[in-house]
Amino acid sequence: MPRPNKRKKHTTSMNERRSKESLATKDSEQSGSEEDVMIKIDDNIDDDIDDINFEDPSVLNDISDLFSFCKQQINTRFISTLVYMSLRHFGHSWRETDDFMKEIGAMTAKTSNKWAHVLVNSDLDEFTTDERGIVCADTLNLLMKRLSISFCRGKRGDSFWDNYRDLELEAKDFVFTECSKKESSFTAEKLAKFIDDRFYELTKLNKNTQQLVRSIESCKLDLRRFGAKYTAGRHDESTYKSGEISAKRWIMTDNAPFYNKGKGKSVMSSDFLVMHPSSPFFTLTDKEFEKALKKYPDLNDNGLNLNYEQNSASATMNVEGDNYMDNPIVLSQFERTFKLLPFKNEYKKHHFVFLVNNARTHTAAEYTVSDFALYPDGRCPVDNIDFLDENNIKQTIEYYDNQGISKGLLALAHELNLFDTKQM
Repeated sequence: MPRPNKRKKHTTSMNERRSKESLATKDSEQSGSEEDVMIKIDDNIDDDIDDINFEDPSVLNDISDLFSFCKQQINTRFISTLVYMSLRHFGHSWRETDDFMKEIGAMTAKTSNKWAHVLVNSDLDEFTTDERGIVCADTLNLLMKRLSISFCRGKRGDSFWDNYRDLELEAKDFVFTECSKKESSFTAEKLAKFIDDRFYELTKLNKNTQQLVRSIESCKLDLRRFGAKYTAGRHDESTYKSGEISAKRWIMTDNAPFYNKGKGKSVMSSDFLVMHPSSPFFTLTDKEFEKALKKYPDLNDNGLNLNYEQNSASATMNVEGDNYMDNPIVLSQFERTFKLLPFKNEYKKHHFVFLVNNARTHTAAEYTVSDFALYPDGRCPVDNIDFLDENNIKQTIEYYDNQGISKGLLALAHELNLFDTKQM
């Protein structure tokens, strides 16, 4: 490592003399003039400024200095995770990222990856909780304040909700309602628009600017603070609007409208099962289908975004965007079946009864091992779970002991005699 330069010594000296009171004062003073500072910097940029060779090793000292200063203003975990996720987003390898983060004094890539997983797959509360289970409130508030200043440029920043408590409650109710809907169309932009509209309705002010009273970036933080979670689009077996409208969506953790049955993109399948020796699926032979095709040439046309199985009325669909199995598509599949039935030789002189199982929605939630902590007094989303044992007898697993402490997966595995937990 190169020895510290003069700038680093100067930065360290200045930081030692800077008190918390002066920092708080500067924050409040700068919040109102942030836009002015940004404009002055932009106006002074010209061709006389020397280009920076960011690959020069000496620049690493400047980055390290800036990171050291940031660590004194904000929790190291936050800024380290931000740097790690940014580098990985732009395609840098894990080893390159780890070496760089060690050089500037950040957390290791291994630790940052762990917290990135918590941020992406869990929620903001868990991400901002330290090892002792205490939420880093001061640091989080400082982070949100700086973000609000940056995005809102000093206008109605961190103190916005302090002045409009009733509007905050309305925003929470709005988020809960929107996140509980089946369609995954709710976005932070809609929340920002709702807050903007209600703000001017409550204050009776005339809106004369296109700028939102609460920025979209601030609303994203509000959503996490309200308990919403940004997660992958999910679905059930319903054939109506059950596809991923977007890759990810906002949901309330304890009030998710539907759950996924697997990973990846949805492929919906719709079949006709038959109670006949030729079962399980209704299909024609090649010769039978050729006869049907002569009478109904449109049988070769999938149409309506369906992918029909060969010589059959069974179909699949890649569910996404506005592409889902609605009533016209389901009826077209029945119409195709009616066209094919007369050409099935084995069904001659038969009467047909169709039984349709097309549930509008399913609300049963599933749980995964990742929802539960391995050791006692950890995360546990339910009090107990009922199941049927090998003798078809209902059993109940209690997840909490008599003192109200969650048992953890290891203790539960020991109770169920799944394996010898003493060896772990």
